[in-house]
Amino acid sequence: MSTTDAIQKNIATIRNTFQLGQQAATAMPEPGHCWTLLEALPPEFRSVAYEGASMEIALSDLSRDKTLTNWLLFKEGSGKNHSTQVHIGLGWALAQERLAPFPFLELSEPLSSFRILDGMGYYDGIFRRKETLRNPEGPTEIPLPYLQAYDMGLGRSLWYNCAADLSRLPELINAFARTRHADLWRGVGVACTYVGGCNATDLLELQALGANVSGQLAAGAALVARARIQAGLLTPDTELACHILCGCSAMEANQHTQRAEVMDAAENRFGRWMKKMEEAFVNTKFE
Repeated sequence: MSTTDAIQKNIATIRNTFQLGQQAATAMPEPGHCWTLLEALPPEFRSVAYEGASMEIALSDLSRDKTLTNWLLFKEGSGKNHSTQVHIGLGWALAQERLAPFPFLELSEPLSSFRILDGMGYYDGIFRRKETLRNPEGPTEIPLPYLQAYDMGLGRSLWYNCAADLSRLPELINAFARTRHADLWRGVGVACTYVGGCNATDLLELQALGANVSGQLAAGAALVARARIQAGLLTPDTELACHILCGCSAMEANQHTQRAEVMDAAENRFGRWMKKMEEAFVNTKFE
């Protein structure tokens, strides 16, 4: 099987797994009850099923009173080890309903809550592609620093939209304002690492294409290592991507995300966290 076929097969599996997560949440609407259905799914992309379930639980809450009572129970309960995907799933729900994210960001720890914006960016990139392309500067209702997280999700969508054709990525990214490129490339780093299917040659080609933002590609791969280690679902594809894009093991990449965490309450915590990670990967030589 060619790497293109492998990537596309994984993308198809991810989409199917997301739908299975939605179905599990619909079949067992109590937030903790769908756990057995989700845990029965193959481990590689199991977190995506939690993402789909998170979206469905959030949509159900939003249709009633917007308190997200059940979603919060899911986040703190059966979805706790899949925190990244659970927050992204809420972003899907908010994007589908065209709701502003800001009233909901305080429901989670700040560095996790930015993944809600990530989910919104991904949703818009997949389901409102023409709309996003008509607005190269970004949606005016999402100001900095929130746009940095939104654009990471949008960058993830570009990996799916290019259907594993690396040569299309620069063209897709160049359609947006230059100030957004680093965040978009970081999203590409997240997507290619999580989806998997790339060999070392593909990853080196990707690194060359994003040479000016190699630190952000590395940060994207490291975020995947962080999420997969948290869920206990580390894969050989993640190890390989971290080895090429980060220059270290997935465990070391995860440790970098932890050391770079910004714990103060000053403005733009997410952006400063990403910047510290970028600098760490650019300036550190791993043996």
